[in-house]
Amino acid sequence: MMRFRLLLILSCIAIVAKAERVDAIVEQSHTTIKVFSEKKILKTVNRKIQIISERGDEHSQLIFSEDDFKEMREYTVRIFNSAGQLAHTYYKRNFEEGMDWTGLNYYDDTRIFYLDASLSGYPYTIEYTYTMVMDYIFDFSWSASNSEY
Repeated sequence: MMRFRLLLILSCIAIVAKAERVDAIVEQSHTTIKVFSEKKILKTVNRKIQIISERGDEHSQLIFSEDDFKEMREYTVRIFNSAGQLAHTYYKRNFEEGMDWTGLNYYDDTRIFYLDASLSGYPYTIEYTYTMVMDYIFDFSWSASNSEY
């Protein structure tokens, strides 16, 4: 019984120590996939992330790509400051566009879209929603977090 209490106390200390180094918190992540046919799949993603420190700014660097097989129909990004007030709203047209270079081809049909949605004051919250139409269904993956802290 004493070992169990000691293990519980050490676990709580480890959790608190790790919580002190938290850079970002994924508050909400929801993905909906609708399959209309083998050539038309609609993927909608809603995600809300609170950025706590400068190290968490990597979560406000938004990148997506389009090619002949997938097209972004809608992309809305809302940024809330530390007081919870709406600071900025961005749409797909606000993203910088470039071409993807894979190293195999000098020209590729894949277009890359990039937006730096970070704010200077912490904490802030980034909330984004996008809808993508795809011609294939083999691109889906999920992870609890793509980085530590």
